[in-house]
Amino acid sequence: MAERFLILGRAGSGKTTFVLEKFYRYIKASATEKVIFLLPTHSQAEHLKDVIIRNGPVSGFVDNGIFTFSQLAREVLEHRLPGKVVSELEKESLLKSLLEENSPEFFKESWKYQGLRHALLRFFKELKEDSLYPSDFRARVDLFAGKGGLNAPAVKEKYQALADVYSGFQQALECERFCDEDDVLNAALRRLEGDGAVLRGKEMLLVDGFHSFTPVEFRVLKLLIQRIPNTYISLALDPKSSDSPIFQSCREVYEQLSMLGFKEVLLTGSGRFSSSKTLTHVEKHLFTKDSHAASAGINDDLEIMEAANLEDEVEQMARSIYRMTSEGLARFSDIGVILRDVTSHYELIEATFAKYGIPVRLYVKRPLIESPLVQTVITVAQIFTTHWKEDEHIRKVLKSPYTKSPCDGLGLPKQEIDQLEREALERGFMTGSESWMKLIQGGPWPGAKGFLEKLMELEKDLSKPKPASAFRRWFYLLIDECIILPGATDASNKDLVKKEAQALRTFLSVIDSLVRIMGDKSVTFSHFMEELCYAASSSSYALKDRRHDVVNVIDALEARQWELPVVFVGGLLERQFPRQVSENLFLKD
Repeated sequence: MAERFLILGRAGSGKTTFVLEKFYRYIKASATEKVIFLLPTHSQAEHLKDVIIRNGPVSGFVDNGIFTFSQLAREVLEHRLPGKVVSELEKESLLKSLLEENSPEFFKESWKYQGLRHALLRFFKELKEDSLYPSDFRARVDLFAGKGGLNAPAVKEKYQALADVYSGFQQALECERFCDEDDVLNAALRRLEGDGAVLRGKEMLLVDGFHSFTPVEFRVLKLLIQRIPNTYISLALDPKSSDSPIFQSCREVYEQLSMLGFKEVLLTGSGRFSSSKTLTHVEKHLFTKDSHAASAGINDDLEIMEAANLEDEVEQMARSIYRMTSEGLARFSDIGVILRDVTSHYELIEATFAKYGIPVRLYVKRPLIESPLVQTVITVAQIFTTHWKEDEHIRKVLKSPYTKSPCDGLGLPKQEIDQLEREALERGFMTGSESWMKLIQGGPWPGAKGFLEKLMELEKDLSKPKPASAFRRWFYLLIDECIILPGATDASNKDLVKKEAQALRTFLSVIDSLVRIMGDKSVTFSHFMEELCYAASSSSYALKDRRHDVVNVIDALEARQWELPVVFVGGLLERQFPRQVSENLFLKD
């Protein structure tokens, strides 16, 4: 008999545990291929797998039942995608080229700003999330105009320009046989709608961790519900208090799902907050206007720390964590730090926690351009685009610990570089590679001499315009012959090596993206470098961290399925937590 249940309850009431118990039955039977377990993000999916390994009925399982919508779309399409999936960087590069060649008059000046291009890409994404492709959007604009909705000339011009840019952007994607993640999900939706046999062999649909769905996601979800006999969907909602602002985001989803014939299971969580009456009291009075009632039940379970600034806040967290772990009150893995924007805190947290010897795992993407190794590679290349006339570039490269000596394959000796720099300063302004060649001849700096001679040899390959693929091969050669990871064999440097290795992988993938976008067209090295520097400054990378006994620093939205005995909540500032919602630039709410 088919089972369709909405699992409702407040945070901590056991919804994820309830859904996991259903999944455990298939793990024990080695039949996870019969389940679709949907989660909002990749990091939440990875965290749930870790929870299953640590707390589940077996020490391992075949990972073929847990999906995000993106991963499910690939499963539905049997990995036959509508094109090569491009990154956000490649999409912006395509859009920039499109606007540079043929920008509507409405965007004639503003298209040069990165913020405007990002807003346009968000606008396209929002349309695709509702399955509105260029022809559909233009039809809506024409319909709206026909009803008198675009009487103002400026408004009409704006929407016509948006329709033109959207159409040109989608044509550019398809012309190159590219697609984005929204195209993949829309293609999966079309296959599900057109082929009733897809996913018919699945027995169980589990959905956990969502508070809302895009229109395309909800259409996919409805098809899965119709096709898979047993469905359990969890929502953070208390029907008795559904008007509370706490449940505002889930209320609309609840109302839509309720019309599909679901039965309800309300989990009250009998042991919920059993060790902390304070949390029960805070939840009850979170939005009360009675300040006395809100604070009357607070005890030692909740400690409010006042900080003078961000540095002081992180310092207080570190001291508290150090005290608790030193006194045996908690392990590092018992502790979590929840922030609304980890990106603005991560460098400070890393430095401060390291000072106290606290191992920390940050769920954050780091700016690629901040990697010292990537900075060194880019600076080496900039020596050639500036024709050796920027002394600062050359001195910076020579002093970098990532620069490799051709003599022994190690870093350049510091004493040798200091002597060379003093000699260069005494001679004054260096006017090009010839000046540096005269300087290094016969001096006591064989490592620097060999390195600079290697650069001059590499420069010979950059004299003429070439396809981007030729410059990709050149960068691989540059990195192989001139760049080193210092201390790569030293165990104490393993975290730094891991970080820089991941940054280098991302940097090379950025070059690959440029090659795909630029195609076979010949360009100068200066033009390629201009695009590469822009792309690198817009890119980020993430580190994989498999350690267990660490303090986890998590974004608030990623923390929904975590259970931790000790939690620090930081960044409780106006307009940041909760974050102020900014109005859509093109589709005003």
